[in-house]
Amino acid sequence: MVDRDGPAPLTVINLERVWVVANIFEHDLAGLRTGDLAEITVEAYPNRNFTGRITYIGDEVDRTTRAVRAKIEVPNPDHVLKPGMFARTTIDTGSARGVIVAPETAIYEVDGKEVVFVPDGDGRFSVRPVTLGRRGNVTVEITAGLKQGDQVVAKGGLALKSLIANKAAD
Repeated sequence: MVDRDGPAPLTVINLERVWVVANIFEHDLAGLRTGDLAEITVEAYPNRNFTGRITYIGDEVDRTTRAVRAKIEVPNPDHVLKPGMFARTTIDTGSARGVIVAPETAIYEVDGKEVVFVPDGDGRFSVRPVTLGRRGNVTVEITAGLKQGDQVVAKGGLALKSLIANKAAD
């Protein structure tokens, strides 16, 4: 017979490696991959960073939070990370290395093509077709059409687009 009011079942925990469960917002999913590095901080050790890797990315977006759960496996040889701790994480998706990005506000569609406006000097601008890659929160990867260091118009491009439309109508 089992005593239902007796002690709770035994729980075995191995703290050599812990999982940090992170909520990844829907708009940040495009660049996320299993194997990406993550840096973890916890309030108990504010001057210490822990490094782990994403081992799992959930399949469903939570309808309330608009986030997907991801698991980050973190080595914990000192056993300082404890179950239930609140953690903050920064995930390195590798998307910033060698990638050209432009503000999303700089991308326009002209004649069915994605373009940016590039200043030529003396108040003149040229239209530059671009090929888009992954989208971030407020930036878009440019896979072709710009080179490192090119400037683009991030505000006021709608007026330039209107000028093009007016010239085409003449």
